[in-house]
Amino acid sequence: MVPICSICSLSGHNNHKLRDLKEDSTFNKEILTSKLHAAKDILEGMETNAEDLRISVNLLQKEKLAIKEGMQLKMEKIMDLLSKREKELLDEVDTLSKHILDDLAKDFDEIRSI
Repeated sequence: MVPICSICSLSGHNNHKLRDLKEDSTFNKEILTSKLHAAKDILEGMETNAEDLRISVNLLQKEKLAIKEGMQLKMEKIMDLLSKREKELLDEVDTLSKHILDDLAKDFDEIRSI
């Protein structure tokens, strides 16, 4: 047997169990292979989750854009309604002002004629 312990290699066997280098490397290879497969499975799950997140983000961005466009349309309608109402109110004020001025002019004419 070839010692794989650095102490045994330098100074002789130190009364611990000796293992065959080929068996030990095969055993370690099996452990590492198992851990590699487990890591690959975890990575695949993470990649699936990442893709799901990308899809969700894209959908949310599209929804955000649709909501923004909808709000812009509603704001434009509100602004149009407010502008129309403002014009109506200004027309009413203008009409009332003319009536009041006409009434005052009549009253003034009546007072002059007295």
